[in-house]
Amino acid sequence: MNSESKNEKTENQGELNLKEVKSNQHQEKFTYAVLQETNGEEYESWLYFIRYQGNESELAHIKRQLETVDWTMDDDLSCFDLETDYLVSEQTAKEMTKVDLNHCSFHRKFDGKLKRVDLGFKSGQSDSKKIRKAFKVLGYGKIENFIDREDIDPEDLNNESESGSETSSSEDNSLSDESNEDSVSSSEHETEEVETKKGKQNITLPKSSKIEIPRIAKAKQTNAKKQDKKKAK
Repeated sequence: MNSESKNEKTENQGELNLKEVKSNQHQEKFTYAVLQETNGEEYESWLYFIRYQGNESELAHIKRQLETVDWTMDDDLSCFDLETDYLVSEQTAKEMTKVDLNHCSFHRKFDGKLKRVDLGFKSGQSDSKKIRKAFKVLGYGKIENFIDREDIDPEDLNNESESGSETSSSEDNSLSDESNEDSVSSSEHETEEVETKKGKQNITLPKSSKIEIPRIAKAKQTNAKKQDKKKAK
């Protein structure tokens, strides 16, 4: 009886150990490195959460390249930085994709395998050239070209399409309102001309009927005058 009971206890303990291992494997969670893109034209920063496990060497390769640059902000380009020392949890990465602070792009999360990213830097190159090369490879979320399995919910895609339709409809309404205003103003202008012809010839139109030059046209005229002055000198 004693030997049989011992064998049963041993078998039960082995089954418990297997269950614990499977449970630990199931509960194992990924952590995420954070690639930050700060764009000078949009005045925004976009975060790309990249799964760290399985992509350690590829992330280290990107970081080594980025650290060779003394970054300066250019209006048409982006600056990049990669955080691999302090990783965030999968829950944090997922929650950050829901944050709605930017107008150009949401933060994004990727769970796939990262390919090797070569920015094309060469020894002796200036920082400005490196910044342009990095932007050409990674600018405006092009990290998506090097990794798959982006974690994005279907409702987010639907919201984007709905918001796009709402935007287009509002733009159509604004355009129709502007056209209506133009038609009203043109009809008023025609009425004034008829009344003027019927009345005395010396009657002048009110100052409000004068056509204002658009601000952009004024700027072009100013620039043209400056260029003419330079040529004259």
